[in-house]
Amino acid sequence: MSRDYRPIATIVRPHGKRGELLCRPWTARSPRLTAGLSVAILPPTLTLNRYQVVTSVRGEGAEQFVRFSEVGDLNDAEQVVGCRILAKAGELAFADDAPELESWVGFEAVDEALGSLGFVSAVEEGPFQPLLVIDHAGRELLVPAVEPIIRSVEGNVITLACPSGLVEQ
Repeated sequence: MSRDYRPIATIVRPHGKRGELLCRPWTARSPRLTAGLSVAILPPTLTLNRYQVVTSVRGEGAEQFVRFSEVGDLNDAEQVVGCRILAKAGELAFADDAPELESWVGFEAVDEALGSLGFVSAVEEGPFQPLLVIDHAGRELLVPAVEPIIRSVEGNVITLACPSGLVEQ
């Protein structure tokens, strides 16, 4: 599998008898599946082609109901439950409302309870959500860039509500 492929979703469960599948985004910032997108389903099954085309998508929330070109019935759908969906990086379209987290490098990170934590030195893509890398007292502090933790971004300051135990004092 080429490094040009990026994980974008996980197949959660079959939906109905005609091969439709409930899919969940790989991370909070993963692009949404769209009809016509060529994907790879991993790990491969013994009977289905690992390379598929998304034929239909419905659903407005984070989870989507998806049909693939060669998943035709419930038996096929059950074979791919738990598999990852990967797509070529060059074919992905990210949502217009996804924040450009990379632009936060250099911003000051301030916790509501602890005060200044330091400055964001990088943004890493974690397996479930992006992570802010904060230079905190000479150490790297990894903070999930998710809505419950990130309270606001105003100017060059990110206000956080870090859960207890995340930051060593």
